[in-house]
Amino acid sequence: MYEINETHDPNLKSWVESANDPNTDFPIQNLPLCMFYWANDVRSKEKFGVVIGDSVLDFEQIIKLGLFDQFFPGGDCEKFEPFFNFACLNPLAGMIGEGRIHLRDGLVSVLREDADADVISAIKEHLIPLESVKFRLPTFSYDYTDFYCSIYHATNVGSM
Repeated sequence: MYEINETHDPNLKSWVESANDPNTDFPIQNLPLCMFYWANDVRSKEKFGVVIGDSVLDFEQIIKLGLFDQFFPGGDCEKFEPFFNFACLNPLAGMIGEGRIHLRDGLVSVLREDADADVISAIKEHLIPLESVKFRLPTFSYDYTDFYCSIYHATNVGSM
């Protein structure tokens, strides 16, 4: 069961100014995870990111800085490290509820307008303008079979 909490507060603001624009699709209350690479270099390493306002936050770099350790039980995110597979987001899709809550809480805490000044300074250099990146499918589907296996099946379901 997913609960609405303070990270969904409509009055919550971010220090990322473009996230406070009422017309943005990506305010601090909506932080979609993504896989991206540099638009001018298709051979660049794909990275795990979080979209906020008109930017992408390079999440891999934020993890390396240790800025999320405080949000995970035991003072480090080692327990959840298997989910941070930066080749795709499939492991995150399977992350247990507790881990997703800690991840979201951490993201909102470092992106909210009253975040620590040192944290803001460390994160700013890892914000990348959306126009500088390209996105790819964030997850892979294995062994997927379409529900409709034939025109007869589709017609039969449609008539129900």
